[in-house]
Amino acid sequence: MQGKGAPRPGKGHPGPGPGVMPAAAARGPPLPQGGYPMAAQPKAPLQQPRPVPTSIEVLMDPDGFEESLKLEWRLDNEAQKAMVRDFQVEMVLDLRKPEEMEQAGPLEPAKGATVKRVSMGQDMGGTIQNMPDGRNFLVSVVGKGPGGALVCRSPWTRVWTLSPKTRPKDLSNVDPFGKRRVSCLHCPCPQYVPMRWSLNSGEKLRCRRCGCHCQDHKEQEVGAILRAREEKASKALRKANLTPLPPEAVDWDSRECDLWFYTDGVVHPRATVGEHRERVREDALVRPGGAEGLNGKAGRVSVVTPTTDSRHHFHEVLWQVFEAQTWPDKELVIVETYTHKYSEFFHELARRDPRVVYVRFQRPAGEDWSIGLKRNIGAHLATGELIVNFDDDDIYAPVYISSMAAVLEDRSLQAVKLSSWFIYDQSTCKFSFCDPIAWGLANGKDENHEDVRQWAYGYGFSYVFRRRAGLELMYADINLGEDFNFITQLQQRRGAACVSLFHDDFGICLHIQHGGNTSNSILLRDVAADEARDLDVMELALHLAQTDFLAPRRSSTYVPMNGMLWSGRPPSMRKRSVRAYLPDGKQEIVDCAVNATAGQFLQLLQEVRLDVGDFVVFRVPPEGVRDEYFRDDAAVEVLGLGFLLDMPEAAEHLENGSKCGRQWNSLLEEAKRPMQLGDRVGLRTTALWLRHPEEDDQEAGDEDLGAEEDWMVITATPQLTSAKKFFASSN
Repeated sequence: MQGKGAPRPGKGHPGPGPGVMPAAAARGPPLPQGGYPMAAQPKAPLQQPRPVPTSIEVLMDPDGFEESLKLEWRLDNEAQKAMVRDFQVEMVLDLRKPEEMEQAGPLEPAKGATVKRVSMGQDMGGTIQNMPDGRNFLVSVVGKGPGGALVCRSPWTRVWTLSPKTRPKDLSNVDPFGKRRVSCLHCPCPQYVPMRWSLNSGEKLRCRRCGCHCQDHKEQEVGAILRAREEKASKALRKANLTPLPPEAVDWDSRECDLWFYTDGVVHPRATVGEHRERVREDALVRPGGAEGLNGKAGRVSVVTPTTDSRHHFHEVLWQVFEAQTWPDKELVIVETYTHKYSEFFHELARRDPRVVYVRFQRPAGEDWSIGLKRNIGAHLATGELIVNFDDDDIYAPVYISSMAAVLEDRSLQAVKLSSWFIYDQSTCKFSFCDPIAWGLANGKDENHEDVRQWAYGYGFSYVFRRRAGLELMYADINLGEDFNFITQLQQRRGAACVSLFHDDFGICLHIQHGGNTSNSILLRDVAADEARDLDVMELALHLAQTDFLAPRRSSTYVPMNGMLWSGRPPSMRKRSVRAYLPDGKQEIVDCAVNATAGQFLQLLQEVRLDVGDFVVFRVPPEGVRDEYFRDDAAVEVLGLGFLLDMPEAAEHLENGSKCGRQWNSLLEEAKRPMQLGDRVGLRTTALWLRHPEEDDQEAGDEDLGAEEDWMVITATPQLTSAKKFFASSN
């Protein structure tokens, strides 16, 4: 801390009189401008048990500042004033709690407290800079005579510095005269911070941080800053002519400037808010990330979908899929580009439903914006903590968001995506299943092979990630491969483990192949009608049956999914039979829900057999019940990977000694592990094996884990979660 002499008139330091608060008032509660709460002072007069006169009265500036203390003092005894050669301000941090401050008695520093002293000469006031912000202090002014002899001392008085958290949110670094100010010419203050000002408060022309007058701060050269940003962007984008940034862009971050440059000034990052929404005032200060900040609003999920005018026939079902999601606090962000006609459906919906954020931009034919750019605009407009990518032509089960959020919760991830998914082909009316990692193993490519990584981590239709990551890392301005580039950047910055792959074995997402897709999937196996009928997306069957969403555009006589959509109740209302193999050799048939969990299965078994105790549930016969060949075959069927064994050269690639073979065995061992109570019973599962927990513990203790490998396969089993549970954990 350094001391400054008596304040100079006209430099933001008013002299005694107006603008100066008596010491008694300084010890009271803080002013409305903010600062940390102050406790009320005792009503009894303060006493200073010292042998020296206490005729000095300390006065504090009534406004207060963040990093400086402006003090003045009065000494009415002229004889003492003549004797003083140096006034020293003694300060100690006041670390007492509010309830301790309310205790009666004189103000005294705590025993052993460190006392800081600042020499002020013979001046009767001054400003002490470089103070810690948002703190309470006790100060006393001491008059020293010749040789350092004590002449007089003031009582200890409570003063404080303001907290930056209490700054007005709508003020930038603009002074009352409309000029932007930066560093101070008279102190180390790095940037001017304005106070709330009016025509009747001329004394508030000072910086809230340091207390100096606004004109003591350098004027910011806005034009030079904007030109430098434009030159940098011109080189990065390799474009000679960029739309110049507006003056207010001096407050934008680099991401907001990029949105302006990429769209040739069409997207104003602070003014673009969506149809039927109130626009932000031009003079309003919007913090980075918008009203909810960079992290987004806790508990909210933002579903982001880019679209065009050629895909209007998908929009009604997209809305139905969004509405069906079980996640409570959600919004739908639609970014549409069109040539002739925008989506009347979403335009009207945005007027009626505040959860819909709809923006539309007309583009000349052949000059449409890329999918990557539209995803960036959507992330910018989103307000949720999580961003969920929905493609307008895909189907997402009502539990999709909850299932993906469960993976983020369990692993504290930045992003998660599907590593396998179900597909419906409009041209053949058939279901199939895609698993890039399994396909790679059968073809001699482990999970770290570049081809497998692009297939497994690409396909952005299933991305779920934290909004802050989506603002820190932008999608590339391209139509194909923008998703894989985004995830790769995220892993490079946050580590490979920040992104998890989610194996979908229950059909929480259905990828539609209709001939107009930007990319195609690897079809691995056909999905039988019975399995397809039980997929989670079939909860929306009645909605889909009432539209031509799944019909080929060229067909006028089309029965959706071979009539499957009209085949009865949704999966959640149907039951199936699963055989339970008990430890005593007996068997029981349990009728459970299609989407039942292991815990629900045990509850139903308890109703069938009252003598059922605690059991561990297995999808594959436990060790000792059947031989290893049978257990391996059962694990393959549970995982739905039997088709891989029929692929050419699969046997050679999956040999135990190869890296792919070891990863294959790891998949099988994962299927042999006991189920958690929240794990769902697989759609292809027809039997479950039960054993007592102590038997399972003994078996686990006897296992030989073997040597540690240099690879790891991450799998996820769908479990139940809720928004409340997820955000309580993440926060």
